[in-house]
Amino acid sequence: MRIHKGKPVFSYKDTYSLDGVLSKIILAGLVKFKETITNSQFSGVPSSFVKGPAITDEDVKEWHNTIDSMIYAFDKDNMPDIRDYNFKINLEHGEKKANSSTQIFLNCDNEEEKQRYYKDLEDHNKKCEEGRVLFARYYENLWY
Repeated sequence: MRIHKGKPVFSYKDTYSLDGVLSKIILAGLVKFKETITNSQFSGVPSSFVKGPAITDEDVKEWHNTIDSMIYAFDKDNMPDIRDYNFKINLEHGEKKANSSTQIFLNCDNEEEKQRYYKDLEDHNKKCEEGRVLFARYYENLWY
């Protein structure tokens, strides 16, 4: 993707993984937005975060936590890295069948670690989905 005469221009390569291209753009914008409102004396919060007659530090903290959830959702570096888990998947070839196909077996050397990885991956995916829902919900509140 590039900017030409003030407009984004996407190539066919960008559309192969449009979610990845857009995630980088959204992530950079959210990080800068959070940095800006954190360092500004004039930033506010969406009205749905204000519990009383005036904005409180708790309201601001809740809004910042919501933005952090959005940031997490678009940051691919948060995904659990399978290399950080102590298990290996071994590929074993079985007998050759009459139709010339071969059975393949996948065996894990540490089932507990594999399950921990899958649980962490499931938690990560749920957290990302929640962050993207928040992004959609508060899309029109991303200003100060």
